[in-house]
Amino acid sequence: MGVFQNIVINHLDELAEKHNLTFHQTRTMKKIQICHTRDSGFSKECVCDVCGRTYIHYSGCGNRNCPECQHRNCEEWADNYRKYLLDGIAYFHLVFTFPSELNPLFYQNQDLLYSLMYDAS
Repeated sequence: MGVFQNIVINHLDELAEKHNLTFHQTRTMKKIQICHTRDSGFSKECVCDVCGRTYIHYSGCGNRNCPECQHRNCEEWADNYRKYLLDGIAYFHLVFTFPSELNPLFYQNQDLLYSLMYDAS
């Protein structure tokens, strides 16, 4: 179980009380809560080559916001993207945000506003 998942498990109720979470946000957090646990079902049973013990691999939630599920996808994306990078050139990863007061506006007009935001950056 990852750190983020522990935070979600232990503090989702508190977060929901303090913030007006959307249906999508609540559903995402609930998926992350059960990711790779008994509640998510299991994908396969495995036997350890060393000790012979049987263990179960529980299914992931597959949500694009889940750090556990998307870690492999992120690594694969980075590996595929490296072929386009030039040797000896420094690259930077930038993160930009907008004020939380604009969340309802962005939620209703995602395609337009995110496109404009990316173009402006």
